[in-house]
Amino acid sequence: MPLDRDQLVRVYTARLVSSLVPKEFGDEYVQSLTNDLVVHLSQPSIPKSSEHIDTILTRFKQYFLSNGLSSEWGMFQSAINNIAVAKSPSQIANYLVFLDALNEGRPNKRSRVTNLHSSPYRAVSAATTATAATNTTASAILEPLTPSSGQGGTGGLHPTLHQSMSAHYTSLPEKTILTYLPYTLLGVDSKIFTFTNSSELEIPSTINHSYSGLLHNILEPALIYRKLNQLIDSSSRRNNPNNMNISSSMIAGINSPIKIAFLRSLEQELNLYVKEINGIFNQSKSPESVLVVYNQLYSNILKLRLLYSISNDLELITGYELLSKVDNLSKFGNLIIKEISTSILITISKPYFEILEHWIIQGELIDNNNEFFIHYNVEGQNLNDIIQFSEDKIPEFLISINKDLGYKIYQIGKLLIFLSKYCRELTWINEYGVKYSNIIFREHSGLQSMGTNEIIQLIDQQYKELLHYFTITIQKKYGLFQHLIQFKSFLLMNSNDFIESLISKGSTLFNEPSNILTSNQLSKILMESISNSSVKNLNPEYKNRLDARILDLNGGNIGWEVFTLEYKIGDLPIDHILNHGNNIIGYLKVFNFLWKLKNLNFLLNIGFIESGTLIRNDLKKLRLTYTKLKSKIRRKEKLMSLRDEKIIWLMRSFNKVCIIRNRFIKFISILLKYLSYDIIETSFNQLVVKKLFKSKISTVQVGNKFEIIPELSKGFLESITKKKTNNNVTNNGIIPNNEIHNMNELTIDELISIHTNYLKSIINCKLLNEQEIGKFSGESFIQQIYEFLEIQFAFIKGSEEFSSLIVKYVSLLNIDENIQVTDDIDMDQFDDEFVEIEGSLQNMMDRIHNELYQGEFLPKLERFVKDLRGTIEFREMSKFF
Repeated sequence: MPLDRDQLVRVYTARLVSSLVPKEFGDEYVQSLTNDLVVHLSQPSIPKSSEHIDTILTRFKQYFLSNGLSSEWGMFQSAINNIAVAKSPSQIANYLVFLDALNEGRPNKRSRVTNLHSSPYRAVSAATTATAATNTTASAILEPLTPSSGQGGTGGLHPTLHQSMSAHYTSLPEKTILTYLPYTLLGVDSKIFTFTNSSELEIPSTINHSYSGLLHNILEPALIYRKLNQLIDSSSRRNNPNNMNISSSMIAGINSPIKIAFLRSLEQELNLYVKEINGIFNQSKSPESVLVVYNQLYSNILKLRLLYSISNDLELITGYELLSKVDNLSKFGNLIIKEISTSILITISKPYFEILEHWIIQGELIDNNNEFFIHYNVEGQNLNDIIQFSEDKIPEFLISINKDLGYKIYQIGKLLIFLSKYCRELTWINEYGVKYSNIIFREHSGLQSMGTNEIIQLIDQQYKELLHYFTITIQKKYGLFQHLIQFKSFLLMNSNDFIESLISKGSTLFNEPSNILTSNQLSKILMESISNSSVKNLNPEYKNRLDARILDLNGGNIGWEVFTLEYKIGDLPIDHILNHGNNIIGYLKVFNFLWKLKNLNFLLNIGFIESGTLIRNDLKKLRLTYTKLKSKIRRKEKLMSLRDEKIIWLMRSFNKVCIIRNRFIKFISILLKYLSYDIIETSFNQLVVKKLFKSKISTVQVGNKFEIIPELSKGFLESITKKKTNNNVTNNGIIPNNEIHNMNELTIDELISIHTNYLKSIINCKLLNEQEIGKFSGESFIQQIYEFLEIQFAFIKGSEEFSSLIVKYVSLLNIDENIQVTDDIDMDQFDDEFVEIEGSLQNMMDRIHNELYQGEFLPKLERFVKDLRGTIEFREMSKFF
C-alpha cells in the first residue's frame, strides 16, 4: 500500500535526522528529534517565520557546536530552513526524498564487532578522532570505525522502502538486549551475543540499525576486557595454551618489575570494571535503556581504550619507556585519562623507587633489566668505566623535581661504592645507611611517599655529606694531592738533584746493552741517588714507591734508551682516579722525552768539563803559545813556523768545538726550562692547585676564634684539616665528618677530569704535539726537536773522538818540540803518524763544524725559530735561540 505524504515526511525526516545527528546521542534522541520536526512540518497553521525557526534551532545548536560539529550544524540548519519555506506537504515530501537520494549510497546497518587489530578499533591521534577530549596526546587509543554494509537488501539494488523502515522499527525488544548485555560486557557468551574469537563479536540481524549502531560502541569495552583479561591470565601462567592471539614473546618479555607492576594495576582496573558493570545492572535498579548503559559506560570505555593501548606496547618498549609513557599520560588534559594514568603511575613507579632507594642508601644496583638511568658495564676496567650514567633515561618526574637531581643520585651511589669497596670505610658506610634508612622508611613510607621538597632536601643532604667525607678520606687518609706532587717530582723531573744523581750514578751502567742489566743493579743506583739527593728527606710512604725498571729487555738497545722510573700507587684507591684511562702511560711518555733531554744535557756538560780539563792539562802550554801567536797575528807578523801554524789551527778547531757544545747546551737548557716551568709547573698550578683548593689562604671560624688554613705548607697532611681536639680519628676508627679543610669538595669524576686535563695539557702542548705543524717548515715542532737531538748526539760522539785525537796530537807536538836528530829515530815513521792524526782531526772537524753544525743544525735552527715566531705563545721563547 503506497504511503501518504505524512508517512513519507516521517520516513525521510527520520533518515535526514539520523544522517546528521551524532550517533553518541542514541536512537531515542533521533526519534524524539524526528517527532518534533514532523509535528512542526505537519502544522501549516503555525507560521513558519524565520523567527520561529530560530527559536527551534537554538535548542539543537549547542549539541552540534559543543561537539565540534560546525559543518554538520550548517547542513542541519540549511535543511531545516529549506523545509520551513516549503508551501505544502507535497513540496516538503519531495524535498526530503531528494535529500535521501543524495545520501542513499551510505551504508546504515552494522552486524559485527570485529577484530581488535583491524576493525572496529584503530589507533588515532588527537587531531583526527571525533572524540578529541578522550585522546592521550601522542598515545594511541581505540576508536570505532565505520562498519561495512549490512546484511539483507536486494543485492546490487537499493533496499525497498519497507525494508528500510523495517531496519529502523523492527528489532528485538530493548529489555531482551538489556537482559543479556551484562554477560557480554564481562566477556561471556550469551544467547544473543556470541564471541566468535577473542577479537570478534556477532550482533544478531534481528537488532535494528538504531540499536546496532549504539551497541557497536557499548560492546567495545567487552572486546577490550576479554583481550586484557586473557593477557592477565596468560602472564600469570607464563604460557597461553588456549589462546594463540596472545604473543608468546610478549608474555616472555614481561619480566620487568615495572611491567609486572603494570599488569597488577591492569588487573585492579579490570576488577573495578567488573564492579562497575555489576553496579550498572543491579537487579534492584537496572538501566532503563541501552542509551543509559552507554552513558554510564562512557568513562570505562576511555579507561579500557587507554589500558589496551598501553598493553599493546608491552612487547615493544622497555620498563623505563613504559614508565615515561604513563608519566606523560598523567599530565594529559582529559580528567579521566589523567586520573587513571596517575593511578597506574603510582603503581608502576614503585619498583623504580625501590631501585632508587637501594642505590642512595647502600650503593647497590638491583636493576636487572637496564631500566634505571645507571647501569654497570661488565667490560669496564676502572670504576668510572664500570658505573655508567645515562642522562637520557632519567624519568621526567625526577627531572621535573630538579634538573640536577639525577646526576646527584648517580654520584651518591658511586661515592658509596668507592668508599666501601675501595676505601674500606665500612663502619662509616654502615652508620650512613642506618641514618638514611630511618629517614626514608621510619619517618616516611619510602621515597615515593615523600614530597618534592623533601626528596630534594634528602638528596642534597646525602650528596653533601658523602662528598665531604670522600674529600677528607681521599686527601687526608690517602694523600691524593701529595701523590700528584710526587708524580711531578719524579716522573716529570721536578726533583732536579735526584734526576742528576740518577744519571750520574748510572751513566756507566746505562751505556750497557739493556739485556744485561739486572734489577739489583738498577735498585742499587736508585738507592744511591735517593741518598745523595733531597729525596732522602721525603716520607717513606712516598719515596718507597719509587722503582727503576727497563722497558725493553729484548736487546738491541742500551740502558739510556729503555730506562724508566715508576711511581707505584696500585695498592691505593687513588689509582682508580689517577690511572683512569691509563694516565700513567702519559707520565711515562713525558718522562722518556725529558730523560732524553736530560741525558743529552748531561753528556754535553760532561764534554764541557772534559774540555776544561784538557785546557788545564794537555793544552796548557799550547794555549799560552796560541795567546802569543794571536798577538803576532794582530800585529800582522807573517813570519811563523810550521809548528806555529799547526798550533793556531788546532786551538781554533778546539775552540770551535767548545762553542758548538755551548750552543747545544743552551738549546737543551731552553727546552728543559720551557717544559719544566712554562708547561709543567704552570699547568700544575693552574689546573691542579687552583682546582683542588679554595684559595691560597682561607680563614675559618672554630668556636669564637678564626683559624688560617694554608693552601700548601710543609705540614700539609696535618694542616689540610683542623679540629678543636687533637684527635683526628674517633674511637670507632671513623674520620670525623665535621673536619674543616680548605679544599674544594669534588666528585670522583671531577677529580679524574682535573688530573686528565692537567696531564693532557702537558702531553698535548704545542711543543710536544705531533699535530702542531710549524707555519714555515711544514713540520711538527716535536719532529724538529728530535732531529736536533740526533744532531747533538752525533756531535757528542764526534767531540769525544775529537778530544781523544787532540791528546794524541798534542803528545806528538811535544815530542816534535823536544826531539833531537839522532840515528836512533826514524823521522819518516814519525812524520807519517803526525800526518795521519792531522788528517783525522781535519776530517772530524769537517764532520762536526761543516756537516753537523753549519750543514744541518744552523739551517734547521733558522726554520725552527721562524716557526716559533709564527706561534704567539712561542714568540718570547724564540728570542732565546
